[in-house]
Amino acid sequence: MILPVLRRALALAMCAVVVAGCPSKESSNGTTTGGGTNPDDKPAVAKFKELKTIDSVVGKGKEAKPGDLVVMKYVGTLTNGTRFDGNEDPDANPYSFYLGEGSVIPGWDKGIVGMKKGGKRRLEIPSDLGYGASGSGAIPPNSDLVFEVELLDHVPMGEEDIFDKSDVKVGSGPAAKLGDRVRIHYVGTLANGKKFDDTKERGEPVEFQLGNGTIIGLDFAIVGMKVGGKRTMRIPPEIAYGRRGKPPTVPANSVLNFDVELIGVQPGKPQ
Repeated sequence: MILPVLRRALALAMCAVVVAGCPSKESSNGTTTGGGTNPDDKPAVAKFKELKTIDSVVGKGKEAKPGDLVVMKYVGTLTNGTRFDGNEDPDANPYSFYLGEGSVIPGWDKGIVGMKKGGKRRLEIPSDLGYGASGSGAIPPNSDLVFEVELLDHVPMGEEDIFDKSDVKVGSGPAAKLGDRVRIHYVGTLANGKKFDDTKERGEPVEFQLGNGTIIGLDFAIVGMKVGGKRTMRIPPEIAYGRRGKPPTVPANSVLNFDVELIGVQPGKPQ
């Protein structure tokens, strides 16, 4: 039988010969001073030295540049993965702003430049291009930030009054023109697909005179339709509800998408 004292002496001797596997020595504050690692130690998170952009999906169309309207979906986290903001929920509104106006943090104004519609990008933003020494809400001072962003829509500068339309079904009879009184059913959605209005759900079509409506772009996009026809339309905010939107259903600077069915046309005169 080996006495306890002798057993301890043999163990210490083996440690001197074979370092691997021996217990490490720790100071009173818990830091490791030799032999092995402290499992409670966590590696320091490296600070971002500059803005970094990483594209996972390259979109299509024109590149976003200062002065353009961009419509975004995003998730924001701290470098440790803690989420502090985002609008990825289907019931959330997309976020729209004009690049370069200073309405967002500099990391966004700089980091979204060059994206195309449908593109997805990771932004690694150093604190001086985020909220800096002051922080903001759940964001501590001097925090580097990570955003996963998607460019849902893009209105280049100079194209603020250009709408898109496409016929799904061509109707019959005379084509609607400015001054005519039309009756339509429609579904209106935001750039992320969120529905803001549906006349069939409300159980009543909308009737108005073309050229005298609230949404100028919708008036002009309907021109040329025939009764029974169905058409999809994309209307930028400049010829929709503008920078103020239509609270609470339509946020500021919203690009609107419509699926329209023309039910009736009553000839009239332009105003």
